[in-house]
Amino acid sequence: CQENHRVCSTIYIKNKNPNPPVENRGNRGNEIKMTNVLLVAAIALPSGDVPLLVEKALRKLNCRTLLFSLEEDLPLLELVRYRGPNDFHRSRFNRRLMRTIKRFQPDILFIYGSNWGIFPKTLQKIKNRTRCKIVIWEENLYYWQWYQCLSFPYYDYFFSTDSYAIPLLAKPSTGLKNVYFLGQGCDPDEHGRVKLSEEEKKRFEAEITFIGGGRPRRRQLFEHLTRYRLKLWGWGWDESEILKPFAVKETVFGLKKT
Repeated sequence: CQENHRVCSTIYIKNKNPNPPVENRGNRGNEIKMTNVLLVAAIALPSGDVPLLVEKALRKLNCRTLLFSLEEDLPLLELVRYRGPNDFHRSRFNRRLMRTIKRFQPDILFIYGSNWGIFPKTLQKIKNRTRCKIVIWEENLYYWQWYQCLSFPYYDYFFSTDSYAIPLLAKPSTGLKNVYFLGQGCDPDEHGRVKLSEEEKKRFEAEITFIGGGRPRRRQLFEHLTRYRLKLWGWGWDESEILKPFAVKETVFGLKKT
């Protein structure tokens, strides 16, 4: 992705060295400068595998990565009280994030999905105390929480998976800079054609397959497509009586199944 290459512009190779990259802050000789990327994302089920695939892609770009989860590997006090993001959890999450940044010293703080809990004052501290670039790849258009909107001025790059939102987000009044459309792709190692047995064909084949949450507008759309053989994977599709016959109850697993 060109924009990801732009963000990771501190990565460079002075020659084609077949040996594994080594971290070298001095950038001397034929060694490779590695970019430290702290990737912040929600990774617990039922969230998707994209953060894991993003981390894998960054490593292929010779980045040194650390995946910092919003809701996994929580300290005991947070784990006992965790019922989803809340003020108690967010305040402790921000303190843990600052300690991790001090230890890991990232060149890039990469927020994937949405900013689920990083406070603007935390981003301001990162700006004041480090040379770290702050990047968000927004896929949910979650802007209505107070901390999400107030965080806009602290992002060095803002990527959105929704192209129609770019003109709005790029307006000077938002405080955002370097706003780009960045659609999702696939990992050839994980996604591709597979040969199905006859039993698997009965289970998976369809003229139209959709994997994702059955939100109201999506249900309205697919209710007009029932003349096709549909398979709708995800939550909410059986809330429509019309779509119930096409809703698949089975959970879709990816890398996290292992």
